Amino acid sequence: MNISKSCDSKTIADGPAFLGIGAQRAGTSWVHSMLSMNPEIWLPPIKELHFFDMYLPDGSKAAKYGEHLDGRFRSYARILLNRQISSIQQARELGNIVKFDLLSGIGFPSIKRYKGLFAGASKSGNCPGEITPAYATLTTDQVRYVRQVLGPYLRVFYIIRDPMERMWSHLTKDRRKAKFYCRRDNSFEYQIRFLNSEGFRLRTSYASTIENWRSVFGSENFKLLFFDDIAKNGKELVYEIEKFIGVNHNSSDVVLPPQNSYKNSGEKIPKQLLCELARISLIECKNLKEYTDNEYVDIWIERASQALVDERCV
Repeated sequence: MNISKSCDSKTIADGPAFLGIGAQRAGTSWVHSMLSMNPEIWLPPIKELHFFDMYLPDGSKAAKYGEHLDGRFRSYARILLNRQISSIQQARELGNIVKFDLLSGIGFPSIKRYKGLFAGASKSGNCPGEITPAYATLTTDQVRYVRQVLGPYLRVFYIIRDPMERMWSHLTKDRRKAKFYCRRDNSFEYQIRFLNSEGFRLRTSYASTIENWRSVFGSENFKLLFFDDIAKNGKELVYEIEKFIGVNHNSSDVVLPPQNSYKNSGEKIPKQLLCELARISLIECKNLKEYTDNEYVDIWIERASQALVDERCV
């Protein structure tokens, strides 16, 4: 496959010109904020549209659709309470997404309606895109459907993080959600089951995600990035994404996120849980080595291996 075009209004028929597909807990919210500062880029006022993972090609909805809808309307409430809408244009864009969610929720999801969310940006010459980390969990057939409806020129970027750090961040977030929703089962045993659930493991199965997306869109239209570079050189990482999707570099200063927004808390990981995290990380990193020789992966392998030794995991 040798198909590659820059983000140009002349080559964008409709819909997004690029997607950010994760990984979850790997800095995508920060990247969304930074790219939104570029006047040549248009992103939805709400990150994560979840069209391709919640609305299936056969017209059905994913099993977690109810949870998704609940989270979506909490996001709407948060935006209104925090007065994050500062212009009529932003209010109109948010209204379009609310309408999309309502109509899709009562049984009328459609690719035409999804593409319509990006229509204004394409007409004005902006480069439209969206970032939904759950897209990293799509099957190859689902990714083929993305190509079918959005075309072969779609640019896809994927940010990955040390699997142990990503999984621990994911677990701690789930524990906070459990406390908020007063979920009774937040035991250690539940965390082990959650850690080994299919949905959780898919979000750290970096090799599978790379294979699924790169095999469909080609290496020219797929870019792998590393969470570690946000702290090391965030400005360069943003520039890499801008260059990849085909827009001019935004001269505005790149603001690094507060440390507590991208680093895990100082809470010590329980030994049994750490052993499980290290085992999974080692497996995923060794699979990942088939797709990249980046030095970060070697560092992650060393961390996981050392954790197994230090904790005398059996």
